Amino acid sequence: MQTNPQPDFEQLLSEEVYQAAWGFCCRLSRSREDAQDLLQEGLLRAWRSLSQLREPCLFKPWLFTLLRRLHLSRSRRAQLPLAESWLFRQSAGLERDQFSQRLAEAMGRLPQAQRELLSLAYLDGLSLEELGALLRISPQSASQRLYRAREALRRSYARLGGPEPVPEVN
Repeated sequence: MQTNPQPDFEQLLSEEVYQAAWGFCCRLSRSREDAQDLLQEGLLRAWRSLSQLREPCLFKPWLFTLLRRLHLSRSRRAQLPLAESWLFRQSAGLERDQFSQRLAEAMGRLPQAQRELLSLAYLDGLSLEELGALLRISPQSASQRLYRAREALRRSYARLGGPEPVPEVN
């Protein structure tokens, strides 16, 4: 019986996946240092448990699941409010405009599951198939949840009284 060899970790961790994971860690963490620690520990755990990855094509959602669980575990231990930790943003020296500030505040008012879903879909670029794999639901269910999260974001933003509408995101 021939087994398929496990892909090399460096092959799976492309620059695109690494950057998406870094962005995800920044959105989950309270500070740049916390995000760096989360990413470093998450990548080490992923490398150590690579043999548990059944389908190499699902490496990105598998890694994000690992990072999310690690963050939740750390947050519980540190007793950090998850909403506060998620709102962290690295501005990289750029000033946020009023719209971005209101949007971040509106996102912060959403339930954690909706914030994560919107972040994974629009900031990290996960497809409906990847979201489904990550959440262990069908792509159709992922699409429905994403629609509900966008609608909740629109309502949350409207309650802030912002003059600009939340843009339609497809």
